[in-house]
Amino acid sequence: MAKVNKNLLFALLRLSSLVGTVIWLNILPLNAHILSFNRTAVYYLLVFFAVYSVVLYGCVVAFPAKTAIFYRVVLVPDLIFLSFLVKFTGMTQSAFENAFYLVIALYIYYFQSMRMGVFTAVLAAAFYSIINWGALSGGAGPQLVLQLAFMLVVALCVGFLSVELKAVDAAAVAGAGREKTINQALDNKLAQITVLYGEIQKLAEADSSQQVYEIAVQATSDLLRASVVYLLRPQGKWLKMVIGQGIDPKHLPPEGIRTDAGISGKVFKTQEPILVPDVQGLHDLDVADIHCFQGLGTIALAPVVSERKTLGVLCAGRPQANSYSQEDLDLLAVVAARIGTSLSNLERNESTMRLAFTDNKTDLYNYRYFQLLLEEIIINKSYAKMALLILDIDMFKKVNETYGHQVGDEVLHKVAANIVTLLRDVDVIARFGGEEFVALLPTCALEEALSVSERIRVHLSEHPIKTSAGEIYITVSIGVAEYAEGDSAKGLITKADRAMFIAKEKGRNQVYNANPQRV
Repeated sequence: MAKVNKNLLFALLRLSSLVGTVIWLNILPLNAHILSFNRTAVYYLLVFFAVYSVVLYGCVVAFPAKTAIFYRVVLVPDLIFLSFLVKFTGMTQSAFENAFYLVIALYIYYFQSMRMGVFTAVLAAAFYSIINWGALSGGAGPQLVLQLAFMLVVALCVGFLSVELKAVDAAAVAGAGREKTINQALDNKLAQITVLYGEIQKLAEADSSQQVYEIAVQATSDLLRASVVYLLRPQGKWLKMVIGQGIDPKHLPPEGIRTDAGISGKVFKTQEPILVPDVQGLHDLDVADIHCFQGLGTIALAPVVSERKTLGVLCAGRPQANSYSQEDLDLLAVVAARIGTSLSNLERNESTMRLAFTDNKTDLYNYRYFQLLLEEIIINKSYAKMALLILDIDMFKKVNETYGHQVGDEVLHKVAANIVTLLRDVDVIARFGGEEFVALLPTCALEEALSVSERIRVHLSEHPIKTSAGEIYITVSIGVAEYAEGDSAKGLITKADRAMFIAKEKGRNQVYNANPQRV
């Protein structure tokens, strides 16, 4: 429904009053008891009423901010108009006397003021008495006094009622305002909780630290409407930025922020969140802090903690000062805590995975994991060509018998480390069992695999292994097999294993090709 224009409605009511008066003058018969009736004077009076009503409406439309003033001012001509209308249509016996009292009550209610109500009543009595003095001196005085007294009582009652209504209305408006504010706050909280729940779910499902970092930054940006968000992780005695939004990591010192300096260091050390409402008024700033907070008015920092261990510091900022509250800081702390839990779970899972797939003596993959990986590569046809080599340390039993198993374990670990340095990052190496190692060389043809194997054999034979018992020279025998269409993981490993045994039978310290006809 369209909103009613109160000013237009008021103008229409005045117009209808004017029309009603004209109809009354021309159509309805006059009562016999009317003492006097001056038709010409009344018409002049109505023209006067019409003119100043039009002027009033024009002023209200032209200057809407001063509407209340115009309506107060028009009270005086209205009272004068009605007083003369009563005079020219029968004085104290005029049919318009009731309208006179109603108008007074209307104004009292409009102004909603006790003082204005009494003033209106007194002013109306003065106008009425002066203009209708002739009728009053003719014997209608007692009646007028009674009517005016009644009018004063009505004015006081309406004034009291108006003041009460005004207070009730103000209370209702204030209550509605408070309710609206509370509802808005609840809506905002509900939206925050919904976003927070969604981001926590994402953090719980993240399968890498980088994914946790990205979710953390996005969640903080959405929840706190932050223009700058970044996450610091400890590396030794320094906090280094691992991800940031709205800030360039290149602006920070290469070494990062010290864990014992500045606001960031304080949060890291105390594990307590900190809110800085006005960065410009802060003096406890490290040099690196200054770079981080440049262009910000408000900052909030929360520690990323899990199991009492500080894993980092999450920071959020906005350009305006005093734009974060304690509730915002608490929200940031919740996000930081969830980040800590996710990172801790990932590290624990990675540790479990390493234990499950890693050989504890060489830190290489164990054979079980290697075999699963090889089967997956063959099934998925990940590489058009690849080769596999199996390496065995010659006479390793003699090393254990001469120096003991502890030194033997040192030799295994050092041999594994040497092989890793001679292979590419894409190559996969594992402990095959005992003193044997297996390596997968993706994208390598047989000739390249033989060249790599020979380089490993020569390097190990020429460089002694340094152990707690001194330097020990060792040699290795290596079998090489190239993958052929139709080979299974087990079949490829068997081919390389047979080649390795042939190398040992031929005198050890050599490389043997499982497909000699291919070279």
